Amino acid sequence: MEKIITTHLFNGNPQGIMNVFISNKICNMYVIPRSLLDEVNNHDIKLDQPAFYMLLGGSAEFAELPQAYIGHAESFKERVKSHKSPSAHGKQFWDKALVFVAGDNTLTKVDVAYIEAKLIEKAKLLNNFSTSENKVKPVPPSLPAHLRVIVDEFISDVELLTAFIGCSIFKESIPQKPNDSDLFFLKSRGGDACAYFHDGKLTILAGSILASTSVPSLSAKMKRDQMVQNLTNEVNGKRVLSVNVELSPSTAASFVSGASQNGWFFWKTKNGEPLDKFRNQ
Repeated sequence: MEKIITTHLFNGNPQGIMNVFISNKICNMYVIPRSLLDEVNNHDIKLDQPAFYMLLGGSAEFAELPQAYIGHAESFKERVKSHKSPSAHGKQFWDKALVFVAGDNTLTKVDVAYIEAKLIEKAKLLNNFSTSENKVKPVPPSLPAHLRVIVDEFISDVELLTAFIGCSIFKESIPQKPNDSDLFFLKSRGGDACAYFHDGKLTILAGSILASTSVPSLSAKMKRDQMVQNLTNEVNGKRVLSVNVELSPSTAASFVSGASQNGWFFWKTKNGEPLDKFRNQ
C-alpha cells in the first residue's frame, strides 16, 4: 500500500529538529538531536503530552551494537530533563531522541505504557540495538479490544517512521530461512563466516567464526578487538559470534578477518562469485 510521508525540517537542516508523519495518520515522530533540546521551545512542538520515545546513541560501524533506551512519559518535555542530567541518574550515551505523540493528543498514559512494553519486547528479540539500559521488562497494561486495535496501528506507524529515517531497531533483517542466493561466505586468517546480504549491507550471522587477532596495521584495531571480545564466545579456542551483526561489506570483511579487506570482492557465494556481482540487485 502506498504511503505519503512528510518531513518538516524546522531549521531547514536535515541534521536538526524534524517532524516526520504519515498523511492521514495521527502518529507524529519528532527527531531531536540532544544538542538542540533547548531549541524545541522555539517551535510549535507539543511534547507536554503522553509520549513514547527512544534515546539513541552509538554506531554499529566497528563498535559494539548501537544503544537505545526505550521509554514512555506523560510529558516528554519534563521526562527528558532527567535523561540529559550530567548526574549519575542521567543517561550519557545518547545523542538523538525520537519522540512519538498523537497529532490529535488522544494517546493516554496507559496507551504509551502499552506501546513501550510491546516495543521493548520486540527490540530485545531482534537485538539490532543494545537495550541494556532497559533493565526491567515491562508488562503491557490491559486495553479494551477496540483500543488495542488503534494502539497496535500506532505501533506499526512507529516502526515505519523509525525505519524511514534509517534506524533499524525494529527491522527484521534476517528471514527465518534466507535464500542461498542471499548468503555470502568469507574465510581469512582463521575467520570463517556466513553473512546475509540485504539493502546494501551484510549481516554476519551468529555462529560465524572470527579471526582471534587483528593485524597491527588495521586502522580500527582497538575497536574491532573490543567488539570481538564483547560479541563472541570462546569455543574450542575459536571466537564464535554470539549475535547477528550488520555492517557495510568491507567493514564486515575486516571484522571477520582482523585485516583491511574490500568486502565487495572477499565475500563470495558458495559458488565463488564475489559480492560485487550482486551489488545492484
